[in-house]
Amino acid sequence: MAPDQTPEILRLSLQDLVLRVKICKLGAIEPTLAEALDPPLAKNIRRAIDALVDVKALTAAEELTPLGRQLAKLPLDVFLGKVILL
Repeated sequence: MAPDQTPEILRLSLQDLVLRVKICKLGAIEPTLAEALDPPLAKNIRRAIDALVDVKALTAAEELTPLGRQLAKLPLDVFLGKVILL
């Protein structure tokens, strides 16, 4: 492995990662992701949360909605998953 390879957590879709944090009940999103060895930038985490609120996968209080639970099960981008589900 190359020493300067990008960590996997920084290559993943943050929206998917946020949904996984909520599905696994690991606690609040931002503090949980901030504990990672190579955490994503706080502004990128906030953008992912805001995007999930926009598609109604999360409530304003950052709780999963029924749609969010379904989207977390799909191996797709949340926007594409919403189109398929609705």
